[in-house]
Amino acid sequence: VGIFCIYFSFRNINFSDFKQYFFEINYAWVAMGILLGALSHISRSYRWKFLINPLGYKLGFINSVLAVVSADLINYTIPRAGDIASGTMISKYENIPFEKAIGTIVAERAVDVISILIIIMIGLIIEFDKISNSLFRLVISYNVAVC
Repeated sequence: VGIFCIYFSFRNINFSDFKQYFFEINYAWVAMGILLGALSHISRSYRWKFLINPLGYKLGFINSVLAVVSADLINYTIPRAGDIASGTMISKYENIPFEKAIGTIVAERAVDVISILIIIMIGLIIEFDKISNSLFRLVISYNVAVC
């Protein structure tokens, strides 16, 4: 499936032009993306540290960052396996019980889902008029097409 997706993504790209585009890229945006990605991993590491602290365990910053980065890398191969792997890494290197590490990961995911739902709800409330008009037009066009 992955090979098909890669083929499908690159099938219309002329690789002789690709070299020219490579030199025309604004690398300031690439650098900003890398910086924001690194900050994302660091903030997730700190969040994990803060979740484990009340349980009476100390989580080292470097091990926390490495576990988060490793989890993301593992998730690219097997979805959600990175969470189990990061819990295992922290359990082994920081002497934190595996159940506690996985519990904090589950709690973090639950907070992520709640946060995303809140953001979606805010977006739906703010854009209610546009969404309702679009849905109304879609229903009307569907009813006309069916009749």
